[in-house]
Amino acid sequence: MVLLFGTVIQVPTITATILYNKNMGGVDLNDQQRNYYAVGRKSRKWFRYLLWFLVDVSFVNGHILETEAEIIAKTTTVVFRQVGRDT
Repeated sequence: MVLLFGTVIQVPTITATILYNKNMGGVDLNDQQRNYYAVGRKSRKWFRYLLWFLVDVSFVNGHILETEAEIIAKTTTVVFRQVGRDT
């Protein structure tokens, strides 16, 4: 909807924009949770940074999958990371 000279004009939304907004929530959730309790460390060596990034993403993806599973009781991100450390 665009306001132009006091009149309202309906502008159609393209399908790609609708699908992007509909499915973007998972990526945003992953980035948000990854930044809360980051394992990653700064490094001058790119492969070390990549390793820590992949560890972070793996933890968050595992937690998201566990949360979406209806069989397992829901836990917080901190508890999920501690359980992984205890085993």
